[in-house]
Amino acid sequence: MKLSSILPLLLVAVGCTTTTEMHPSGDPLGYFASREDHLQRLEPRGNRILHGAGANPEDFAEYWEELARTPPLLYATHLDLMWLREDWAFALIDVLARYPAYVIPQIALSMTHEGSSYANRVASGELDVQLDIFCAGLRALGRPAFVRVGYGFNSPLTGYRPDSYRRAWTRVAETIHLRHQLDDVATVWCYAADRAPSDFMPFYPGDQYVDWWGIDLFDPLSFQSESTLDFMAAASERGYPVMIGEAAPRGPGIEPDSGMWERWFRPFFRFVRGQPGVKAFCYISWYVGNTRIAADLDVLQRYRDELDDDNYLHATSLEELRWELEWED
Repeated sequence: MKLSSILPLLLVAVGCTTTTEMHPSGDPLGYFASREDHLQRLEPRGNRILHGAGANPEDFAEYWEELARTPPLLYATHLDLMWLREDWAFALIDVLARYPAYVIPQIALSMTHEGSSYANRVASGELDVQLDIFCAGLRALGRPAFVRVGYGFNSPLTGYRPDSYRRAWTRVAETIHLRHQLDDVATVWCYAADRAPSDFMPFYPGDQYVDWWGIDLFDPLSFQSESTLDFMAAASERGYPVMIGEAAPRGPGIEPDSGMWERWFRPFFRFVRGQPGVKAFCYISWYVGNTRIAADLDVLQRYRDELDDDNYLHATSLEELRWELEWED
């Protein structure tokens, strides 16, 4: 490989600012690849990409204010199935009600606690009461939702094993869609791109239980890694839209004149634009270090400019969303 080919990767790896590479289109972020319609639950029609953020009320409120012209449609949050209270949905209802436009929750549902998986207990039915509590809360929300069941299944931080994970995933999906008949809840099978190896299919619960595929992206080297590209290709082959469930720069925090746009945001949006399977992303403001976009005014302005593109779908009216999404009445 020529030195000119590996130099950009080396610069990203050591955290140096690179010169903006121009795409043949003349736009440094590249073309928006044409999206296919897979007709999955809550999938946006055509080339629309759902814009979201999270993952706590305070950071979401700040992000909403900073992106007032293009507010996030998805509110990302995390729940631990084992420790859910019967009134868990009330706090989320309160958060969603604060905003004048319609916001859809994107819930990361954990089946692990402090790195120890309890997926086998979910699979055996031992936690069916907790699943019923979860589904009762989803119904109480009174709006559609995305649920990233057992997100980061391949990460050593979650401790999942393929067999028990698949059986637990199946039980969760059947509880949501068959027992509670929550037809406007989309299940998302979510892969941690920064956590090799790339052998993800042993964890796959089956097409009949999955509505979306998902991927979490933090390290810019993961945007073009073999495992990421294999995952995206497999999603396309099986006919699934992909949600970037969590994304934020890994490493040094964002600060004034950080050069973070070139190091992380530009390659991230080139990935979003260039991958035809991507139909949703959520930016997470609480990741390690300061990942608040407004910490660097250059990043903030470029980010705003990117989200002004008509391909992104933001918080809007209920009537428009019913038209834009595969949403069962």
